[in-house]
Amino acid sequence: MTATSISDSTKTASATIDVTFSVSVSVSPSNQSLVTNESRSFTATVQNDPQSKGVRWTLSGAGCTGSACGTLSSTSSSSGSPITYIAPPNVPNPATVNLTATSVSDSTISATATITVFQRSGTISVNIHPKRAGLTLSQTLTVTADVLNDPSSQGVTWTSSGGTFTTVTPTSALYHAPNSPGVYTVTATS
Repeated sequence: MTATSISDSTKTASATIDVTFSVSVSVSPSNQSLVTNESRSFTATVQNDPQSKGVRWTLSGAGCTGSACGTLSSTSSSSGSPITYIAPPNVPNPATVNLTATSVSDSTISATATITVFQRSGTISVNIHPKRAGLTLSQTLTVTADVLNDPSSQGVTWTSSGGTFTTVTPTSALYHAPNSPGVYTVTATS
């Protein structure tokens, strides 16, 4: 940057300005719970990456090293490109794995996703209540579901061959019968 005198244009002074960029990295999802051997996609977003170098991915944990922490489909990716993480066959102790994306442009900048690995204990089963019901047109009915051996307590999703749901939770929903008569099925899926 140069400043020139208006009174005497032969008089000038200069200063050098360094313009730098501040790289930032974020990982999505940032927290995840996975069953052993389950896979999930993760994406790193890099801001202000002037040469679009992307990230390097690493796995670590207090209770694991190497493949005992799981495996990755790739150890590097460009910004916005997903990689796949596969949970290990055995639960680490403690059960937390850190998936870290480190900027290639600036190795001091990184973001970490926390993954909790758990072992499925028994077969998951779902019971819905009531099993049968008779409703008049546009009448409502509260339906509930019990999920056995649901290690992460995620509950169920609700679907129906007719009608709608409101007041939906992981274990219950208010079913609204449709405006036309018929036999409709309400399904609770783990």
